[in-house]
Amino acid sequence: MPSTPLAIFQKGKKLNKANQGHTDQHTSAQKDQMEPQRESSIRAQSAVEHMNILVPPLSAYRRIATPLQILDLLFVRDSYFSPYSKEDEQVKNTLWSFLETWMDKNPEDFCDPSDMLPLQYLEAYLSVYIPNSDLIVWVKNLLTQLQEEHAKDLQAKDEEDSDLGRHILRSTD
Repeated sequence: MPSTPLAIFQKGKKLNKANQGHTDQHTSAQKDQMEPQRESSIRAQSAVEHMNILVPPLSAYRRIATPLQILDLLFVRDSYFSPYSKEDEQVKNTLWSFLETWMDKNPEDFCDPSDMLPLQYLEAYLSVYIPNSDLIVWVKNLLTQLQEEHAKDLQAKDEEDSDLGRHILRSTD
């Protein structure tokens, strides 16, 4: 084995100053080919980390933000999905899982007939970015149910107001 400091051993090949430039180019090409895989892996890992970070504080977030603000933060950050990207597909799946978990664990954030804006915002987002998911069907059904409930509440209130008006008219006669 030569004792020169420029001697390098890689994959059983002895490399010296004369052939090191060729190897550097080869290594650089390998790195370029692996870059999309590395980015995909990092993005997938990032998606899992987001789930691990986001799900536990679902019960405590109300102290600092409203459901609408949380949705806005999530949607603005992830609103640039590419339709043919595997990495983006992984992020969408993670986001979908998070939203489903949120709706399952904290239904009160989405089931208020007097404030359907978070659910409407969620429906609009899902319609654009995750249109074929079970979650969009669930959201649309819930929204329809809440709208019907809200209409019944308004009708009952109108009837009460009408009865109150009749009662006031009778008492003044």
